Amino acid sequence: MKRLAVLGMVIVCLLCVAVLAQADQAAVGSAFKDFTVTKIDGGTFSLSGALSAGKPVFVNMFATWCGPCLREFPALEEAYGKYRDRVAVIVVTVDPDDTAEVLKQYQENYNVHLPMATYNAELAGYTSTGYIPTSAMIGADGVTTFFDSGARPSAAFFEDLFEKALAAAPKPVEPEEKPADGLVNVDGTWYFYANGQVASGYSGFAMYNDFWFMIKDGMLDLNANGFYDYNGATFLFTAGQLRSDFSGLMMNVDGRWYFVTEGRFAKEYTGVAMYGDAWFYLENGMLAENFNGEIEYGGERFSVVFGQLGV
Repeated sequence: MKRLAVLGMVIVCLLCVAVLAQADQAAVGSAFKDFTVTKIDGGTFSLSGALSAGKPVFVNMFATWCGPCLREFPALEEAYGKYRDRVAVIVVTVDPDDTAEVLKQYQENYNVHLPMATYNAELAGYTSTGYIPTSAMIGADGVTTFFDSGARPSAAFFEDLFEKALAAAPKPVEPEEKPADGLVNVDGTWYFYANGQVASGYSGFAMYNDFWFMIKDGMLDLNANGFYDYNGATFLFTAGQLRSDFSGLMMNVDGRWYFVTEGRFAKEYTGVAMYGDAWFYLENGMLAENFNGEIEYGGERFSVVFGQLGV
């Protein structure tokens, strides 16, 4: 009786091992486990990388000593030549002794030009059926649509496999019409668009309906008030808009008076300007509030007291 109990436990354990092994094996209808293999040219191939490009992936497991594997390569290569721009193909050896140099020599000896990769223990175990060649077709959504062992020396078979995978691939969603570049009002908020999307990294000037506006982090900066430098010049803004309609003296937040011409600080100007009913003397575009003396203007001489002209 005791022996029967022990035997029963052994059978249960073996069944558990079998179920666990099966659960960790590729299967049609299940997401194929991500993998990365080293190609014989030194680069890498990853399932996730190929899928991110929107391509179905065909994986072929083989070995250099496998005769049936070699017999199906011409057919696979013919199909691959027609679909290489739309379907990713990778051929991976299951033999650790098939080094990159061995595989390169194999390709040269048998005139094989398929993308090949060296041994990967995890992938070899995940696709193991006890037979090679073993192939898996993975849809663009990452789900296995074909998984089987045995050589298929017919290009039509692989082409049909590729076509079905492509037909099942999610169709690209047509992009919504993108707003034109420039300032765009979206639900009452003004955004600055570039290349059809909000230019959140842009801060600077932008024109809209022949007027200039201040942009900060891709949005109209309604708090832009005062003078701002741009491309070597200084401009006057009020509530985010360049004051191209204004010319005259304007006090800045620093308490100093600036002379503005059509919204631009006239820093090159030295002369006189009127504010209210009085005339003032300016140097380099600013009120010369500390100047006392005489100046000549329009053929006449004027006395100046703290920047204000007196006859």
